[in-house]
Amino acid sequence: QWDAGQTLMMHAFDRGLKAAVTPNTPMPDETSLVDALRNMINNLKSTKRALLAHMLTLPDDSIIAAAHQPTNPSAIHAVRNALESAIAFGLKDEWTSLYKDNAPTSPDFSLEPDAVARRALRNIALFYLTKAMPAEGFGLAKSQYEHATNMTDRLGAIKAVIETSDPLRDDFLKDFYGRFQQHPLVVDKWFMVQASAARPTIVHDIKALMEHPAFGIKNPNRVRALIGAFAMRNMAGFHHPSGDGYKLVADVVIQLNTINPQVGARLLMPMRQWKTFTPELADKMKAELTRILHSGDLSPDIFEVVSKTLNG
Repeated sequence: QWDAGQTLMMHAFDRGLKAAVTPNTPMPDETSLVDALRNMINNLKSTKRALLAHMLTLPDDSIIAAAHQPTNPSAIHAVRNALESAIAFGLKDEWTSLYKDNAPTSPDFSLEPDAVARRALRNIALFYLTKAMPAEGFGLAKSQYEHATNMTDRLGAIKAVIETSDPLRDDFLKDFYGRFQQHPLVVDKWFMVQASAARPTIVHDIKALMEHPAFGIKNPNRVRALIGAFAMRNMAGFHHPSGDGYKLVADVVIQLNTINPQVGARLLMPMRQWKTFTPELADKMKAELTRILHSGDLSPDIFEVVSKTLNG
């Protein structure tokens, strides 16, 4: 069932990407996909919540990219936004019901499979409700965050608004950090959630977070949580047509050359496939890789990755 659902979604991406790269072509109508998802919800919402949560999740950008080369991240992001909007508006009633029906059945946090599945479904529903009905959805997110008894629900509320510019986003992030700043792994998650947000201002956001007191270039976990998540989990942001994402990561890699070259080399992994992207992006990646190569006395780790990537 999951595989069949993913195939339907991949076909929707196929149609959308063809339209996205064809001038003056509107995004296809995806009524058939929405109807299929509605049937999934109606058939599984009471019996297979965990499976349904997985089935309602669109394929990752990396999976879409692997099937469509040369890769155009901006087009993939545009199609994703269009599909999310179609699914959000087409299934408003279903999302509302799923959100209500999967409310916690006990005030105590539970790791029982059914409780875990309920939280997952509820957070997916909240994400789509904020897209379909922003006022109502943001109200639900605010209530969920304020009354949450566990970190999963707080993060679910944050993820529902993380790509927006609504003041609620900053309120959540400020409060979350205040609550958990003494817990390093949770702070890493806080950085990661922000770095993964496909926002137009993401490069500016990353630079601002690098100035945060909790970030340190000598802390490998923080570097992975912020810069690594940006490069590896935020395809639209990292591969922005301006090339600013590549420059930011290249600057960090050059800085890490004498601090932690192993982490610096790891940050370059998303660039190793530079030849599979559109020519404009490939040229920008190649330019930044060349800049790193000529930046000075490179460590063996970084030199090996850069030289093999450029010459491979």
